Amino acid sequence: MKPDLEKSLGRRLERELPPPLARAIPALGRAGEKLGLRVFLVGGFVRDLLLRRKNLDIDIAVEGREGAVRLAREFSRREKILVQGYPRFGTATLHLPGNHRIDLATTRKETYPAPAALPRVRPGNIHEDLYRRDFTVNSLALCLHLSEFGKMLDPYGGFPDLERRRLRVLHPRSFSDDPTRIFRALRFEQRLGFRLTPDNLLLIRKTLAENTIARLSGTRLLAEIRFSLSLPGTALTALLTRMDKLGVLAGIDPALKFDPETARVTRHLQKSLHWFMETGGIGNFPGFEPWMANLIALTANLPDKKLEHFALRLAPSAKLRKKIIWDRARGKMVRERLEIDARIEKSLIFSLLHQFPPEAILFLEAQTGKETARQALRLFLGGGTFAKPETGGHDLKQLGITPGPVYQEILARLRDLKMNGETRTKKQELEWVRNHYGPHLRNRH
Repeated sequence: MKPDLEKSLGRRLERELPPPLARAIPALGRAGEKLGLRVFLVGGFVRDLLLRRKNLDIDIAVEGREGAVRLAREFSRREKILVQGYPRFGTATLHLPGNHRIDLATTRKETYPAPAALPRVRPGNIHEDLYRRDFTVNSLALCLHLSEFGKMLDPYGGFPDLERRRLRVLHPRSFSDDPTRIFRALRFEQRLGFRLTPDNLLLIRKTLAENTIARLSGTRLLAEIRFSLSLPGTALTALLTRMDKLGVLAGIDPALKFDPETARVTRHLQKSLHWFMETGGIGNFPGFEPWMANLIALTANLPDKKLEHFALRLAPSAKLRKKIIWDRARGKMVRERLEIDARIEKSLIFSLLHQFPPEAILFLEAQTGKETARQALRLFLGGGTFAKPETGGHDLKQLGITPGPVYQEILARLRDLKMNGETRTKKQELEWVRNHYGPHLRNRH
């Protein structure tokens, strides 16, 4: 690499980072030198620095026995900042002012006992540490020693690949060792505008032919699906098209396909998600997960038994499985009802939809081709069918109504009336209760 570029990288570290990070990075290099440790910036931060992309996710590799923990403790002692050390794993985290953090790890090497297995980790040098990275563009390191500050270490040709905007693994068994790299590669294509090299596409196809994705644990596969389905807008549809053509979706489940209808619904769903976020509708549904709406769309054509098997493989929690295995048959009936009924009361919209997860309702909104149904679904999602009567149980008791299940019945009716605009004040609510229930309810229970 050209020396003038390395000098400019050093200057940019000082100029473009927030002050706490700009001060800490060279200080860590100086502290490491005094301890006899070699200190390097590594990973996606270095890649994005070269691409001039903002990235404050700082990873530092420390070469030397127990290097990361030793360096973090020494730096914390000097600078009086909070440090969390994990000696067992050879890692540490520095917590800096302004809610910034720096993650440190002692350099290590990895071996994989079997395809898709978790790696065995042993101490290693910086070259071995960089060799375990997923792609060459992520195997760059930036020296932090005072005498070599900003000098680039590129033993595997990452910088030329960065210039050519190409993605390449470091060795032929990389995708087989860790099939999650297939998902990351395809996401990088969309996020960074890079392309996999032809020989790496062949490696992916070979890995898929060996059915290696099936060996991943459900937890690891779910994490990759979650990250992938979190891509926004057209990047998501492009990613799913690529995954379908390469056979990655079939590697997850042979029945998964990104066919034209699924693509149509997914494209509209991205617009629906944007509307949902921009209008603040998401605030009505704590725990809403955009990626889950995309998963519901992607799995819409799976037969029920296949979907159950898919959910059991992926989802560790019953709550998550319930979202994946939602009542699709009832959802279809509700959508068709809304498509037919052009003038439907808010209370009925609420009663039809309130038991569905909001991610499924957004899917129904994206799926329907009828504007009347879309308006009804958006009314619910936007909170337009949410209403709470001003009357409460204490008021009903004062009217002489004996406490019991009838309270729930009355309050539900009052909610519907308010929703439909038939009552506007507490006085009107109480008058309605007197007219329809009356004092005779004292002896009802």
